[in-house]
Amino acid sequence: MMGSLLRAGDAVTITIEKESREWGYNPCPDGTAATVVGFEETYHGRILGLAPGVYANEFWVRLRFADGKESTEFAGRIELTDKEESERRVAAYREALRLDPDYWKNSRQRLRDLPGTPFWEMDWVRAARTSGVVSIYERMPPSCRPEILQVVGIDYHHLATKCLDGSKFPAYRISSKVGAGWDTSASEDDLVLEERGPVWKHYHKEPLSFPSLREEGNFFDWIGEADEVRNPASGLYAWTKEEALEAIRKGIAHGFSASNGLFGDGPYISVKRFKDPGLGARIAVATLEGFGR
Repeated sequence: MMGSLLRAGDAVTITIEKESREWGYNPCPDGTAATVVGFEETYHGRILGLAPGVYANEFWVRLRFADGKESTEFAGRIELTDKEESERRVAAYREALRLDPDYWKNSRQRLRDLPGTPFWEMDWVRAARTSGVVSIYERMPPSCRPEILQVVGIDYHHLATKCLDGSKFPAYRISSKVGAGWDTSASEDDLVLEERGPVWKHYHKEPLSFPSLREEGNFFDWIGEADEVRNPASGLYAWTKEEALEAIRKGIAHGFSASNGLFGDGPYISVKRFKDPGLGARIAVATLEGFGR
């Protein structure tokens, strides 16, 4: 069952799919009864689009069994004992989606604010020591690592974790800049703040400046100040380039980005509308001019 339809106190049963049992996952017999206690938690940083904070991870449900023991199970293996109530909740969810196609996203359970950190995403730092592990997801890091690095992400769930030697876990992911194609990591004890970045300045209402309109637009998109727009012709997020440009011309959207499609399917076009109408208007003009419209 979808985790978003479950509530604390629900009586449920568990069924483990055959493939998982064959691979050795056998936590309990099928039909085992349990009570929903809550959900695991997931952290959304300040450059992930959603409002930053700690959210319920509705894919993983915390359960209590008849003997008082607790464990966590994947929501897809859980069903409400009350079948009529299950059908009622599914119907209500479908109706909510009909009225608001983005209900699945807008109804996320935000539990609390992010924990305080001495460094924020996009801050510029110096690193006395870094992890020996480098993640390469687009291009190789420079042969000579720059002295000034940018925080490109924070593993919030590891902020309180200790390494085997008792030092703090390297929970800060750093690179030459956001989008550089590689990163490594360091603990807060190994970092020194060089300069506050635009995320900190934005949340503390300090003046921002950007080298180009493109970088300004990317920044506000990263921090969730732009909404993805559905194609009115289909109700989906799928667009062609010509449809996207026409939507911008009509004032439905402000801009779009294109990324490589999966398995050679061609580019995926994401059409955006910015919450700041002034920024959106400047991006719309620049986009249309750039395509000769």
